[in-house]
Amino acid sequence: MVFFLRKLAVSLLMSSFFIMMSAQAGIVEPVYKQLKDPSIGRDPSPVSMSITPDGKKMFVLNHFDKKYYIYDLTTPFDISTMDVSNRSIVNMIEGSGVALTTNINKDIEFNNDGTKVFVFDHAGALNIHNLTTPYDVASISSSTLVADDGLDYNTAYGSITRIYGVTFNNDGTKMYLNDGHFNTTDITQVNLSTPFDPSSGTSTYNLNTESMTALNTMDLAFDDDGTRLYLSESSGSVTTNYMYVWKLSNPFELSSATYVDKWRILGNGNNISPYGWTFGNNGMKLYIGTEDTSADGDNIIYEYDLTCPYGIVICESETASVASAQVEI
Repeated sequence: MVFFLRKLAVSLLMSSFFIMMSAQAGIVEPVYKQLKDPSIGRDPSPVSMSITPDGKKMFVLNHFDKKYYIYDLTTPFDISTMDVSNRSIVNMIEGSGVALTTNINKDIEFNNDGTKVFVFDHAGALNIHNLTTPYDVASISSSTLVADDGLDYNTAYGSITRIYGVTFNNDGTKMYLNDGHFNTTDITQVNLSTPFDPSSGTSTYNLNTESMTALNTMDLAFDDDGTRLYLSESSGSVTTNYMYVWKLSNPFELSSATYVDKWRILGNGNNISPYGWTFGNNGMKLYIGTEDTSADGDNIIYEYDLTCPYGIVICESETASVASAQVEI
């Protein structure tokens, strides 16, 4: 009996090993679910996107003007229920410093509890608003605007040609600026002495991404614990574009990043030019907005299901579950 159980354990272990190796032979791909046109006329042209943690509101920054477009989702995280006809449109209220530029790439980010919203543009300008009610972007006014810090973020922490993406770590003590210009692409890590205060930083590391792509790189994001980094690319027209993935042995530390692989970004089976994108539903959803015309139309938002949290290229949770089963055996 002992011999039989031992033989069974070895057999199961080898089967599990085969499954793991087979899974590693390819990459994990998001599963396309549906698309939505959020525009009336040509606006908005989604250059940056965000969704609330409860999935009830989606925010889109427009490429062609200084406006937020805010959509209610009747069913959380389901863009088919996006109320386009009753969307809210909010003009950005700017400070006296470097003005946000029209017809330029912009990026929207929130702090960890939604009480602060940041809007960067690729010319180095930044506007920050304090929100009394979390994620209530519709309430912004001159009274919510944080005093301008006077910094040009293209030069404040090194030499950045164009800021195409910005993100923070979970507690706001680190900020990441993506220089997306096609011949200078890299990501600058900035350590902040005051959480979520971009002006309080010290540049600590540059992750060179130029060898990965000959195109512009756009938005970037981490998974929930900072052990995976995601960076998208886009061209000015519809061509083959990819999302690149790194693993970090030291969470949120770019110096510990090791490149893993890339996913060819497709929407509804077609090549697209992705601009803004965001995760949702604790990493089980992915939303990608296009700024250029594709086979599905202009200014489209695509929704994807992920087979595991943040499951693009790799699904570490699946490997962990197999390992746990082996330990039990």
